[in-house]
Amino acid sequence: MVNPKTKRLVAVAALIFVVSIVGLVLALVFQWPSQLGGGSGNPNITAGELVANGTVTSLPLGPWIALTVFAFVARSRRWWGSFAVVALCLLGALFIFGGMGEAFAPPTPYVPRVVLVAAGLVYGLLGLALLLLGIVDLVDRVRARKSEPGLSGSW
Repeated sequence: MVNPKTKRLVAVAALIFVVSIVGLVLALVFQWPSQLGGGSGNPNITAGELVANGTVTSLPLGPWIALTVFAFVARSRRWWGSFAVVALCLLGALFIFGGMGEAFAPPTPYVPRVVLVAAGLVYGLLGLALLLLGIVDLVDRVRARKSEPGLSGSW
């Protein structure tokens, strides 16, 4: 059975995944360019480049895959689950800083200012939720580990 704190953490990771899919669809529809990961900012690029590099409203492929893998692994109460929670915390911090970068980025001819601010706000808040829920889950894991019989520090 998965701990409720872990369920919340995984739910936020799933929400970020869904928001990024919606953001990718919006970027394709409105032809918002990729500017991260070496993107040119030119709206005349392929969908594959948008997925790989991310857009103002969607994650780049690397963090997207990492988010998905670590969210699945975090459900385990073993050491690799704890490792995955730490990785999710780091991704949360990355999303916070990325969101702040989007929110304060200058507007381009292709992307309106309101889109930059909205995307920055959404990813910043979701990143903060991922980071804080990850910390709460880690604290819970440490407390549960200390309360297990035979693990009171004696070898």
